[in-house]
Amino acid sequence: MTSQFVSAPNSADHCIKCNLCLAACPVAAVTDRFPGPKAVGPQLQRFRQPNLPFPDQRVDLCSGCGVCSQVCPHGVQIAEMNTIAKAHLAEQKGQS
Repeated sequence: MTSQFVSAPNSADHCIKCNLCLAACPVAAVTDRFPGPKAVGPQLQRFRQPNLPFPDQRVDLCSGCGVCSQVCPHGVQIAEMNTIAKAHLAEQKGQS
């Protein structure tokens, strides 16, 4: 079953790339494998298309803690966007 890719409220277009989310991200602080919430969230959101493979699977490294959404000055719901992306990535891999 393939669902349509739906983005979180407050679209990626509101991201001003200020990097506050990156500075606050506990995962990005401990591994360079994760490029940060902005990179796998709003930045890549523009390239995700329904029924096509994900352009970058590193969103799977996001812990989903929500700190990025809390510090975003424009209210971009980055963690929610990443959680939705992670669910669709799992679906593409045939996982529940």
